[in-house]
Formats: sequence, structure tokens, C-alpha cells
Amino acid sequence: MELLQIARWLLVCAVLYVAALPVCALVWPTLPDRGAAFALPLSIVSVGLSAVWIGQLRYGPAVAVIVVSIPVAAGAVAFARGHRPAPRRAAEVAGVFALAMGFALALRTASPTITPQGGEQFLHFGVLNAVSRAPALPPEDMWFAGEPLRYYYGGHTTTATMATVGGVELRYAYNLALATYFGVLATTAYGLAGAIADRSGVSRRGAGAASAFLVALAGTVTTPVRLAYGLLPEETAIRYGAPVFGAIRDAYEEAVLAQSNPWTWTWWDARYVVPGTLQETPLYSFVKGDHHGHTITTGFLLLAAGLAYAYYLTPAEDRRRRLLLLGCGIPLVGGWLGVTNTWALPTAVGLAWLGLITAPAHPITLLAPGGRIRTALPDGIDEDGTPLGEVSRLLFGTATGAAVGGLSIAAASPFLLGGTPTNDGIGLFPPRTELVGLLLLYGGPFLLFAAFLGWRWRAAPTLDLGSRSRTVAVLAAGAVLAGLLVGPFAFPALAVCGGLLLAGYAVVRFDDGSGFETTLLLAGVGLVLSMELVHARVWPPEFDRWNTTLKVAIQAWTLSAIAAGIVATRLFAWGRERLRVAGEKRNGSLGGGTPARDRLPGLAAVLAVGCVLMASAVFPALVVGQELGDPPSDPTIDGFDGHERWYPDQLAALQWLDEREGTPTVLEAPTRQSYTWGSVASTFTGLPTVVGWDHQRGYRGDEAFERRATHVDRMYTGDPVVVGTLLENYDVEYVWVGRAEREAYDRTVAFGSMDGMERVFENEGVRIYRVDHAETPGYDLELAEDSENRTLSVDDWEFREDESGHLVMELTIVNEAGENGTDGSAASEPPRIRSGLATVEATAGEEHARAHEPVRLGPGDTVRVRLDLGVPIDRVHEDGEVQIDLIQ
Repeated sequence: MELLQIARWLLVCAVLYVAALPVCALVWPTLPDRGAAFALPLSIVSVGLSAVWIGQLRYGPAVAVIVVSIPVAAGAVAFARGHRPAPRRAAEVAGVFALAMGFALALRTASPTITPQGGEQFLHFGVLNAVSRAPALPPEDMWFAGEPLRYYYGGHTTTATMATVGGVELRYAYNLALATYFGVLATTAYGLAGAIADRSGVSRRGAGAASAFLVALAGTVTTPVRLAYGLLPEETAIRYGAPVFGAIRDAYEEAVLAQSNPWTWTWWDARYVVPGTLQETPLYSFVKGDHHGHTITTGFLLLAAGLAYAYYLTPAEDRRRRLLLLGCGIPLVGGWLGVTNTWALPTAVGLAWLGLITAPAHPITLLAPGGRIRTALPDGIDEDGTPLGEVSRLLFGTATGAAVGGLSIAAASPFLLGGTPTNDGIGLFPPRTELVGLLLLYGGPFLLFAAFLGWRWRAAPTLDLGSRSRTVAVLAAGAVLAGLLVGPFAFPALAVCGGLLLAGYAVVRFDDGSGFETTLLLAGVGLVLSMELVHARVWPPEFDRWNTTLKVAIQAWTLSAIAAGIVATRLFAWGRERLRVAGEKRNGSLGGGTPARDRLPGLAAVLAVGCVLMASAVFPALVVGQELGDPPSDPTIDGFDGHERWYPDQLAALQWLDEREGTPTVLEAPTRQSYTWGSVASTFTGLPTVVGWDHQRGYRGDEAFERRATHVDRMYTGDPVVVGTLLENYDVEYVWVGRAEREAYDRTVAFGSMDGMERVFENEGVRIYRVDHAETPGYDLELAEDSENRTLSVDDWEFREDESGHLVMELTIVNEAGENGTDGSAASEPPRIRSGLATVEATAGEEHARAHEPVRLGPGDTVRVRLDLGVPIDRVHEDGEVQIDLIQ
């Protein structure tokens, strides 16, 4: 294993962690660990967002050092001002991180290779390389040369910056970063859950461990339910298995038989539960191994929740601190999320909003006391429990949350203002999730939530149903929700999530015994419901919710799971206490009540917690068995592992190409079928190619991708004049001819014999040519003079697209010597014009000509030049001849 690379990376992480501890002690002074669980992600956010902003002007090793020094300097200032971490708790947090990162590293050693199959590792490694060699941000799109990247690059910039400072090669940093982000997820879950539980009087470590397990490791109940079908006769399982197996994208009967058998079960199909959607848990995403924004930001979403919790805990009197958290802390994290995984930015803002409306301090108290606005408000507007106070809490909280959202968007503006892919906006009411699918995905947390809310509802005196009006309201709401479960207007997700949200909000507002875990419950359940109400209208167009669920479901699970971990700990503690009391009553040491009746709720609570935890453990147990059951004899975190064996010639060529300075454009075949070994020159070096994977359809549209892909086809197969012109217009400096190019084209241009092409690298599998545009053939329109006494010039020209879609150049030829020539004698022959490969059509004299054949023109005649290439014309140069340059 590459121990030196690991040591360098860990040194960077250690510096960032220690540096942020005093800052965290300032932000979270009342937490048991004084915010140590948030230290590393807070530093990473600082590094990443600073690099994105400074990188707009310049990016490189010097900038990397500068941005890493920012959290170090901030920590030094905080320490000097007396903000001290809790050393023992900080060491405990470091131990949790080490365990989690070590586990993730073990998983990465089982499949370290950066591969195109089944995921988007090629995309992310390409972006990492593009960022690393970019002179400024955003980087040039490695799969669409000449244009800035249309993909959120904040996470890649963060990883590349840490790798640069540590001197870690990207082939190793790719896997080290994934393991680090997994460690951040487990650590933040442990720290935040433990802090919340500690205020409720239950085990801090128990809640932290339960939440870390449910967030970072657990799976949905889909896996045990599918395996249970294996206990049924095959015919029965197939007949009744459609609601459970129907979304798997394999043949139905094969899917039922394979996924109900633990020996043929695969983790890959665990995300296919609801048709037309992708539902991943964090462990699934990390095992899949993509450096995807939705994967690596889960822990930072909990950082945003931690900042919302800091606001929640801050008393109303400390107005300045609350304003700083809302105006600085959350927007900075939201900004980093915006440039790393834009889908998470609204969630961070939503957490701030929930903190505002559920915190003990009324949002109105953010206004300056005695100020004009505050004094103009009616008396009692900030009084909790009254209709006016509760409505104003929602209204002012929403307005303040919108301001936090605006600041977060501003922090993410380097990407949001120009880097977002093409999209068609927001769609409403996509296809609904059936009740079975909803429970397969979220049944575990929802069961715990229902039990917890029922317990807290009964325990809260302010939620007593003694009044007739309150009883009627609850029964009416229950009837509406029940009606949404079945019948012609069934909307199961609205019924289930709506009930939990209504009960949860009532508990969090009127039950002093509930804490911030109920706020997190609202966040998680709210995200589940949001996927049933709205969706982003983005690529691929054939699935309404494909991308939306992929990016949002993992957030919903993360927030639901951390709430479920705290809830499970509280329920277990309460149930165990009930069982203890019932036991004492049965033994006669306590009087009153019926022991059996007192024992039943406690037993139900303990059993519910145990069943959910056991069901959630099935998925990670099988994953560990599959991935680590046969450990490699020589473990490695090298992302190129195996490529040396299968593609040695290409790797040698890639190494040579990667050593080139700057960002020269490379020509290689387009990858029209994603998830295949293609566009390797751009992917493994970060150098831009004319067009790469067909992911560009989603970023720039089908037309843009096909236009460039067609041009690349012509550059590999066309006439040298066409090839030379297109090479120049895309500013191609190197031409790659490897396996993909030979397989894609029956015949390629003989680049070795073409003017302006120099072979600079060659082995058995790859040839690389350097392009000298001064020597390559061009696409010219030549004005040929047929006699010494006649001078022709171009008076004007115009380019347009005609009714049939052909590009047309119209120009006027002027005989400057006059109709009879310079000596006054009649011209023996009209002037002639010819075009290299275009078809020339003379409008004067009804004379036509094909390519290379001259057309005779009289003075002042207009000719139409019809270009057969079907590509636009960018510019015309007049230097003795008219040269037509072709671009996209």
C-alpha cells in the first residue's frame, strides 16, 4: 500500500482538524466536545470555498497554500483570544474519524480502480485533473474544449487543493478523499447526535454511535424484505414480488430470484426500489466510489445542521451571535455546498429556516430592540403559544430564511452565475411513490418517528386532547390523511409524511421534552415529501425524477437517520426504564398500576428499536461480506490499479501527454456510449478534448454534442483540407489515435503524411501527433486572376444559412481595372473564381461549377459559395485570398 501518500494526506487532514478546534470552541462552546466533530469539515469548507473564489483570478500551488493557511490563521486568532478545545473529547472525535476513514479505506482497497463501468468515476477524475492544471477557475471543460466546465466543481477543487498541498498524486487522492469524506460523515453524525442526546439526559456515546451507524452504514429495509422472499416458493415470490422487485432494471424473474438469495444478492440493485427513481443511502454511494457531489457533501450537510443547532441553543439576548450564525456561518457552508452539490444548498437554507421557527428564541428578537421596526409591531407578537405569536414566528422565520438563502447563493455565485448545465426549470407533481415503495425506503426511521411522536404527544401537557375543539381538529386531520392513503385520490407519501410533519411540528413547538432531534426529523421527512411534489426538469428527459431522487434522497436519508439515531436512543432509554419500573411493581417494591400493562409500552419501544437496527444492519453486513470477504493480497488505493495490466500502451501515452505544459486541446474520438472506456486522453490528464462523453447532452443539449461529435468524425476521416480547417478552428494541438479511434473509424486520416502533422509519440497501441496550424491544409476560397492586366478584389461578403440549412457565403467580385482592362481593350475572358472543396454557383450567366472547377465571372458579378460541410462559418481573412474558417 502507498503509505507515504496516505501519510501526506493524513498530515493535511490533521493540520486542518487541529487548526479549527479553537474556532469550533467559539461557535459551539456549550457542546460536550466543544464542536470538535465539526472541526475538519469546517476547515475543508474554508479551504474549498476560498479556493473557488480566489481561483477565479488565479489557481495553482501558491493559491492552494494560501487557502490552507486561512483556517490555520483563524484558529490561531481564536486560540489567542482564549477559545480552548476540550482535549479529551477532541481525541475521542479523532478516534471516531480514524475508525470511519479506516473502514472506508478498506472498502476502497477492494475496488480502488477508477473505472468507467457503472458509474461516473471517469467524469469526476477528469474534473479533478482539469481543476489541477487550470490556471484559473472555472476550468476549461475537459470534454468540451474552449468552454468553461458546466458542472459543480467545488468538491473537486477542494480535493485537488488538499492533494496539491500534501504532494499527493491524484490517482491516490481520489480514493483518499472519498475515505475522508466518509470519515467526516460518521464523525459529524456522532458529534451532533451525541450533543443533542446529552441535553435530553440520555447516553451521549450511545446516541452518537446509533446515529453514526444509521447515517453512515445502515441500509433501507428493502434488503431484508427482498431476502425474505427467498423463503417463499419461487412461483409465489414471482407472483407477489412486483411491488418489491419491479423497479430493478433486469429481467423481472431473474431479479426476484437473484436478489432474494443472499449468495446471489448484489448491492448494486439496492437503489432500484421505486420505478423511475434512484434512491441511495450514504454507504451505497461511497461503495459505488463516485466523487459525486451528493456523495461527498452528506457530512457537510450535518455541519449546516450543526450551525442551525448552534443558533437553536443561542438565547434571544445574544442577538449578535445569532446574526453572525445566520449571516456568516450558514451562508458560507451553503455557498460551499452550492459549488459542490447545488442540490444541497436549498437544504442548508431549509435547516436554517427550521432552526429559526423551532428555536426557543422568536425570530422577531433578531430585530434591534427599540428600533423603528420592532417598536412598530403590535404587542404580544413574539409571545409563544398564541395564534399571533405562532403565525409571526413562521412569517418572520421565513423572511429571515430567505435572506440566508440569498447570502448562500451569493457565496456560491462563481458557479451559479455561469456554470450551471442546461435545464427546463422545475416540474410539479411527478409520478407518485406507492405506499409499499415508501415504506421499503423509509419504513425504519418512520416507525421510530411515529413511536417517538406518540410518546412525546402523550407526555406533553400542552398537547392534551382534553378540549373538544382540539380533539375535533386532530380527528379531522387524521381522517384527511387516512383518505390520502387509499381511494381514487390516494397520495401515500403526503398522508404518511404529512402526518409526521404535523405531529412533529406540534411536538417541537409545544413539548418541552423534545429537542433538536425533532427539528431534524422535520427536515428529513420534509425532504422525502418534497420529492413527491417537485422535481428538476433536467437530463435524462425520459425519467422525471431520476436526477432529483438521486441527489435529494441521500439528503433525506442522512437527516432522517441522524434524527432516528437520537430518537432510538431516547426510546430505548424510556422503554428500559418502563420495564424496570414494571419489574419493581411486579416484585412488590413499588405500588400502583398493573405490571403487565406498564410493561407493554416499554417492551414495544425496545423491540421497535431493536427491529429497526437489525433490519438496517442487513445491507452493510452483506456489503462488507461482498467487498471484504476476499481481501486483496496486495491492497492498494491506486486509482490506476489494473490499468497497467489491461492498457499499458495507453497509460504510457497518457503519462507522456500529462507532462505537457498548460492546457493544449487534444483530439480523440467522442464517447457516444457512456460508461465505456473512452475519452481517456482528456479524462486521465484533464486536457480538453473537442467533445468527450455524451454527458455533454445533459450539460449543453443534444444539438451541441452531436455537432461537435460530427466534426470530430470528419477530423478523423475527412479530406485533409477539411481536417486542417477544423483542427485550426478548435485549436487542436495534439491528435490522439488509440484503440477507441481505430474501433470507431474504419479508416482514419493518414496524419503522418499530412502537412503540419508531426508524430511525437508512438507505441504499439497509441500514436500522438502535434499540430502545426501554419502548415496544415486550410479551406480556402481563392480568387484566381487569369491575366496580368486584371485585378480582382472582394468588395463585401455575407454569411447566412439558406432555407435548406446549407451555409452560404455571398460575395461581390470587383474588377478594379474596369470592364475593358487597364489598357482599355476588351477583356478576352471574364475573370474566374474557384473554391477548394465547396460548390460554387454563379448567379451571373447561369453558370455552375463543382469543386475545383473555376467559374467565369464578369465584373461586379455575385457568386454564391455553398459549403457542403454543414457547419457554421466564423470569420473570413483577406490576405490575397479569402480563407473560410469553420467552427462549431
